[in-house]
Amino acid sequence: MQRPTSLMTGLCDPFRHRVLLYRQWDRELFHRTRFFAAAAVTNVVLADLFSRAAAQIWLAPATRAFLLDAGRVLEALNTQMADELIARPVARDDLDVRLVAIEQSALERVLRTLQATDAPAHAVVTAQLDRLLDTSRWCYLRLFDLHPGTCVYERVLTRVRRELRRPIRFALQSDREHIGRTVIALLPTIATLPAEQVFQADRERSHPYPGGMEDSIGHSGVSADIAEFP
Repeated sequence: MQRPTSLMTGLCDPFRHRVLLYRQWDRELFHRTRFFAAAAVTNVVLADLFSRAAAQIWLAPATRAFLLDAGRVLEALNTQMADELIARPVARDDLDVRLVAIEQSALERVLRTLQATDAPAHAVVTAQLDRLLDTSRWCYLRLFDLHPGTCVYERVLTRVRRELRRPIRFALQSDREHIGRTVIALLPTIATLPAEQVFQADRERSHPYPGGMEDSIGHSGVSADIAEFP
């Protein structure tokens, strides 16, 4: 018997697509950076979250819209960075840190635009994402069969909170960069998660995202940013 399709199932498709895309880039660039592997893990978690019918209750419409819009913007930026790295290799010992900072600077611009154009939505989004980043509130999530990548993220968030000695604040770029660096730091201790596993987390739908996602953002000279980002 086919299970009913929820409103959320189609919304997880872009995140599934990015899992495959970012893992492809990780295979090409892993000897120089694990940034794209970390991005894949993050999108595994988002695909897992968006695949749940209960996410209609967990996530306010403003939060769902923000995560989808931010995902498109970051995919466009990360595509440009991957292309630049493949075409013109950049030799930096701190490349992982630089890529995380560039990505989170782009997300910061998205957040500030939302705050300037819709302050109430910004307040809802940041408050709700703060709660989702607080693993002490994950008791209801543990009632579900979580994807292994989500369990990995719980370890990451617990470590970041311990190191910060305070709750994680999504609105702080420094906190988000701390999360990104911690995901990368923990990758060597994490068993490889086949990209296909992300589809197993969705109990209602199993086909991958059917096409690429296109978006345009005003970033140019990404290789220069990678080389010179302060």
